[in-house]
Amino acid sequence: MKPAIEIINLGKAYKLAKSPAYISLREMISGSVQHMMRPGKKDETFMALEDINLSIMPGERVGIIGRNGAGKSTLLKIISRITPPTTGRAVIRGRVGSLRIYSLTDLYLD
Repeated sequence: MKPAIEIINLGKAYKLAKSPAYISLREMISGSVQHMMRPGKKDETFMALEDINLSIMPGERVGIIGRNGAGKSTLLKIISRITPPTTGRAVIRGRVGSLRIYSLTDLYLD
């Protein structure tokens, strides 16, 4: 039997744009030549997910637990086909529904 969800070497990168510092009109006029001579700064890249491997068999239930900024929502977005991965691939066989629970007190236990 093939896995319902198969994640292979999955990674997701986001480009972080640098916000310009506040520059007064006087500084802009006096420093315009200096600004043109300076090499451009490269955008930083933030890896939200890196080298994730996972397989979930049909009928299995999975919970994703982690600290803030660990990539839980990003992984669910990729599995739900909302966001494409940057590297690797996510193979989903069948239908997928994601449920985000904000705290363990929101769980309903039988």
